[in-house]
Amino acid sequence: MIHLGAVIINQTKYAEAEDLLTKAIETDRRISPDGNKDFAYALNAIGELYVRKGEFEKAKPFLQESIAMSDKLFGEDNPDSAFALISLARAQAFSADAAGAEITYRRSIAIYRRLPARFEMRLAVALLNFGSLLSGKGNYDEGINVMREAEAIFLQKQGESFTTFEAKTYLCTAYITKSDFGQGMIEGTKAIEMGRKLNLEKTPDFINTQRFLGLALTRTGKAKEAEPILRQSLEASKIDLPNTVPLAKGALGECLTEQQKYAEARQLLSESYEDLNKSLGAEHPSTVLAKNRLETVDKKMNGRESKSR
Repeated sequence: MIHLGAVIINQTKYAEAEDLLTKAIETDRRISPDGNKDFAYALNAIGELYVRKGEFEKAKPFLQESIAMSDKLFGEDNPDSAFALISLARAQAFSADAAGAEITYRRSIAIYRRLPARFEMRLAVALLNFGSLLSGKGNYDEGINVMREAEAIFLQKQGESFTTFEAKTYLCTAYITKSDFGQGMIEGTKAIEMGRKLNLEKTPDFINTQRFLGLALTRTGKAKEAEPILRQSLEASKIDLPNTVPLAKGALGECLTEQQKYAEARQLLSESYEDLNKSLGAEHPSTVLAKNRLETVDKKMNGRESKSR
């Protein structure tokens, strides 16, 4: 029942998986109160399920219990705890506890470095997520270094694969956020090429990387080249990633502003700002950027009107 529940999670049948795992955990609490490997696995699985559902506070106690149980059964340097720590770190990061997530990722990585080489793929997963967290905090040097280590492991173990593609997308995001647009475009272009080859065009990473690549092109004087990429990203967002539509509209609006296509730009930027202000609040960095973009296009439109009088 436990392993079936874990398999079903990967099929995104969350309600069915939750029911199976909940029953398994209730049974284990009765017959094995001191814990066992399968009990710890079930706790980890249901914790990961809640992370994927976005129920981060609900996930944490299950993951913490799984880690404590595995530590008690097998000692602290065990692969089951190291794996559950990745899920716990993600739950912490997604619930705005970046400091806690950093500590948790560092512990997981330290364990994996002491384990046999057969656990390298899981080490790479921890490194990639950790690098993304560090870059998001502005620690680009360490973040990019650990993501490069993850990428190298993925390439060695799997060649061009989803995990290697994902590493490229994370690196693209980090470099462009750092304003290293040249290297960001290199990583983004490679990610897009690999994604097309692997038929990953509908994945969130592919769609978001198109947006970041388009922004980098726009900000390096290549707005005309960026426009079709950003239009593709916007259309894909509408179908497969609707929560990013306001971000995609903002990126395309910035691109069109650079090309003096002000009417369409203003419409997109107005919609982007209104949606982000409503969903994230006025102080969120994405909302602030959207407001600045809208003010920029308004100034340019007003300046053009003044010159024409």
